[in-house]
Amino acid sequence: MGKVNKGEQVTGFRVRGFMVDPADFLLRALVIALFGLLVACSSAPDKEQPGASEDAPLTNTYWKLMEIGGDEVPALEKAREPHLIFLDDGRVLGHTGCNTLNGQYGVQEGQVRFLAMGATRMACPDYRSAESAFIQALEQTRAMGIEGRHLKLMGKDNAVLAVLVATHLK
Repeated sequence: MGKVNKGEQVTGFRVRGFMVDPADFLLRALVIALFGLLVACSSAPDKEQPGASEDAPLTNTYWKLMEIGGDEVPALEKAREPHLIFLDDGRVLGHTGCNTLNGQYGVQEGQVRFLAMGATRMACPDYRSAESAFIQALEQTRAMGIEGRHLKLMGKDNAVLAVLVATHLK
């Protein structure tokens, strides 16, 4: 290191032979660190998870029931979450909040139908009306529409019978 004469003030340090001002060094280090943080936080969106403008796929998605006939689905402590899962092979599985559902879905003459639907027969008095409304919505469904993460089940007159929200299976 170089010699410092008496009365001379040292205002920097040497890095690879160059004199560096400490304040300038800290400012540059901070800018580089912030740039690295910005790059790390702004990664590209995951192709598996749909964004706000991308529609969720119908199949292999867990569709949680949110509304029936315009009314929000009540959450009950002891009930399972009502949902549907459409499989690639035409089967549909789900739960009403009380009973397990299974059957098939298909398109016939341009209309969507739930076919050969079956359910277990457990008694759940606290959830009977919501369960009945869900099953009735499935029976009346003639069309489906996906907008972003929302699946709408629609009747003959395109009235919205139920709204479900997508959650992807891992």
